[in-house]
Amino acid sequence: MKNSVFMKKILLFLCIFCCCGSLAAQRVEPFKGRNGKYGLVKIINEFEKEIVVKPKYDYFNSFDYFCTMNPNITEVKLGNKWGFINKNGKEITPIKYDSCRAFTNGFATVKLNGKWGYVDTNGKEKIFLGNYDDIGNPWIFLVDYDIWQYSTERTLSNLFIGNLIVIKINEKFGLMDTNENIVVPCKYDKISQSACNLTDIFDNFVIVRIDDKWGMINNKGEEFLPVIYDEINTDWESDSIFIVELDGKQGIIDFNGKEVAALKWDYCSPSSNGTTIVELNGKEGLIENYTEKEIIPTKYDNMAWGINNLFRVKLNEKYGVIDISEKVIIPIQYTDMRAYVIEDDLLRIRVELDGKWGVMDTNGKEIIPIKYDDISYCWLKDRDWLSVRLNDKWGIIDNKTGEEVIPIKYDEEIHFGSENYAKVELNGKFGIVDTAGEELLPPKCENLYYCIDAYSILVKCDTVLYFLDKATEKVIAAIILDDYYSYRQLFSNDIAIKTNGKWGVVNNRGEEIIPYKYKKLSQLRAKLMKMKNKK
Repeated sequence: MKNSVFMKKILLFLCIFCCCGSLAAQRVEPFKGRNGKYGLVKIINEFEKEIVVKPKYDYFNSFDYFCTMNPNITEVKLGNKWGFINKNGKEITPIKYDSCRAFTNGFATVKLNGKWGYVDTNGKEKIFLGNYDDIGNPWIFLVDYDIWQYSTERTLSNLFIGNLIVIKINEKFGLMDTNENIVVPCKYDKISQSACNLTDIFDNFVIVRIDDKWGMINNKGEEFLPVIYDEINTDWESDSIFIVELDGKQGIIDFNGKEVAALKWDYCSPSSNGTTIVELNGKEGLIENYTEKEIIPTKYDNMAWGINNLFRVKLNEKYGVIDISEKVIIPIQYTDMRAYVIEDDLLRIRVELDGKWGVMDTNGKEIIPIKYDDISYCWLKDRDWLSVRLNDKWGIIDNKTGEEVIPIKYDEEIHFGSENYAKVELNGKFGIVDTAGEELLPPKCENLYYCIDAYSILVKCDTVLYFLDKATEKVIAAIILDDYYSYRQLFSNDIAIKTNGKWGVVNNRGEEIIPYKYKKLSQLRAKLMKMKNKK
């Protein structure tokens, strides 16, 4: 399946966490009290929590957020009424609304006495007088919070499109201004969503649907694209043109409604420098936008890239590279070919021939010999490296010279983190290497975890906790734990450890702070609280 140019920029929801104390930050989160109500607590460290709001709410949503939700404000419910609260526990609105949705783009939809309106992040509200079924474009995701042991559906609303508000009456959508003047009548089945259900919101244009047909309107309510198309999607790169499809044929139109490529192609893919890759009868070529002048004939089985006017082409199951004048840069003889960009938009091309991989530059010169079983780019700041596999072993080579940086001897691909250290595996055991290829800890661990602060590298190898000096990368302390889980990282860079059946505390260099004499973690917690209170 072709890589679809219809895909709008996709937001990647990344959950990033770190167990290393120096990198952790205080956080607030809801909790359930013994009375069955919900309150707000600040997590100071492993042992300390501070009540911000006593349990009194029937519902308290998380401050974690996806997409454009406000991370500092969330919804609460008291009885049958809803409102909003911030991380400091302050109610930014009265708890008076019949329903509400989470904040997006600085606004949240609310319903009061059967009327819809919205509030901003300061709690200022505007309630509309009209009898609308709904306002905004609601969408829902499911949240499962194990800490509260219940699940809920959280609803958000894309309220504004430009300066207009989406409204819904009798299951149809339209647009009005903030004074409730109807700008676009409620006649559409969908508004502001593309045919592939990806949100496309523009200040002056929106995509609309009636039945199974799509069109576009401007912010005056004028249909500058009639609602006749089977599919409409914006170009993910420029947002200045969009692809339309009708009766199995595709074309391209710009935001002036002007035809960029006629509606006659089996497939269209906007390329660079005012060109478009097109497909007709199973063959692909390149045309000039607006004039449709043929630049490269539609004779290839596949075309891709267009980076720096270079195109990967496929013909008779073989790949090569040509430029915009159809000059052959890399012969069409390879079984696979993939590009990646390094510094200063410099293109490198991975090629496969007879099951082996190598790398070529944009002049067709072989940089890395075609001898590896696999090659992938090693995404590490300030390093131009390639991760390579040879005879079922992995290592890292320099992308410019081909010299070996990390020996090709490990069982799995090597991934460096931001601190220039990587976990490696050899014969089923784990260790750690640095960017010089030195093994800080040889592969000898069944289970291995490590984290880094300003001074030390903390490595947990099975039931041994190693402390390495970050400057010298030498082991400065090693403590045997009762088991793999017998430690707790504190937010002060100190570590609670259980050894020989007793709990104590060491600093990030493994030096004892509190002696190992507490049988229970709760006893150590009480000791830490007393020490804090004395301060």
